[in-house]
Amino acid sequence: MISSADISFSTRRENMFSIPLYQFKINQHEALNKIILEDVKVTLANYKEDLQEEKKAYGGQELWIKNWKYKKGFNVLSKVALEASDVIIERFVGVADASTLDIKVDGLWMNINKEHGYNLPHGHPNTHFACVYYVKVPEDSHAPIHFLNPDAGKLNWSSNMDRFENEWNKTDYFSDLRVDYSHKPEEGDLLIFPSYLLHYVEQNRCSEDRISIAFNLSLWRKTSR
Repeated sequence: MISSADISFSTRRENMFSIPLYQFKINQHEALNKIILEDVKVTLANYKEDLQEEKKAYGGQELWIKNWKYKKGFNVLSKVALEASDVIIERFVGVADASTLDIKVDGLWMNINKEHGYNLPHGHPNTHFACVYYVKVPEDSHAPIHFLNPDAGKLNWSSNMDRFENEWNKTDYFSDLRVDYSHKPEEGDLLIFPSYLLHYVEQNRCSEDRISIAFNLSLWRKTSR
């Protein structure tokens, strides 16, 4: 008669669903940020001419720019993002040759969060990847960006895991069970992630403005003519 002591088994772990957050550090970010801040200044000065739309941001401004391609800093940033997207296309989309795709920057806007300003959970519809670049991050702002796990079932699971609260953020195993992932940005960080991923930003806790540039990347298959 067989008992549990006689049983052996092998095991392997397979991650069924993976959601990447690509983090790029712009080495020359101080020089880039200088010209972007000049673009921000000029855009705000030419409010009626340069702005396509202003959306409500809680304690701050979300300013869509209609002619960003003609501004040096925004234009350089968009080209850097397109170069970085080659890595994403190969690893995430599964297309080895990025030249078979048209990749376009689809919209660009400024996020200026003043003191106590924050952003509610939202996604970026009708595109493939969302991008955010950090131009000005005051040291005392304490305003990380949070990403919500799209697997709603984990909300129920995590409510039963409170007994492991101390270990929750310490191990790779428990990190798979999180319903919220946070990233503390630094100036020069470029984040690119799937556009459907809901994200939000905590309150800016200092008196200085917190400035980031957001935009989308859309992919199109090139057609032969």
